[in-house]
Order: sequence, then C-alpha cells, then structure tokens
Amino acid sequence: MGTLTDSRQRSVIERVRRILWQAPVETTLVVVAPLGLAASQLLIALVGGGSRLAMIAFAIVMVAFAWTALGYLEAGCRRRRLIDGG
Repeated sequence: MGTLTDSRQRSVIERVRRILWQAPVETTLVVVAPLGLAASQLLIALVGGGSRLAMIAFAIVMVAFAWTALGYLEAGCRRRRLIDGG
C-alpha cells in the first residue's frame, strides 16, 4: 500500500526523468552533479572522520540547490515548449 511519501518520491523521480530527457546537459550539471557531490562529501565525512556538521550542512545546501535548479529547468522547458507551439 503506497503512502503519500512514496507518491511524492515517485513524482520527484518522474520530474527528474522528464527534465533529464528534455535537457540532459543542464540537468546533469545543475541537478545530478550537486547531488553526487553532496553524497560524496557525506561519505568522506563518515569514512575520513572530518567535521560531520559541516558536511551535513554542505549536503543540505547542495540538495536545496538541486531542488531549486530542477524547478527552474522545468519552467524553462515549459516556456520553450510553449514558444515552439507544442
């Protein structure tokens, strides 16, 4: 039985898939790369014993950036689609 959280996660995954198909380079640069960077920094903090608080804060900022950038990319693609007439 699906929960509201499951449907939200699916919708985010579908948003990323759709925008990745429409604008692959931009999506990779401003959504996928920051998420990968956040994950790698958290891994480094766990393995290397660095400042976990600083790395968690950095990861939160990167996730927020990726979320905001995804919205901007979607808006740009919708705008292009409207201008192109389709």
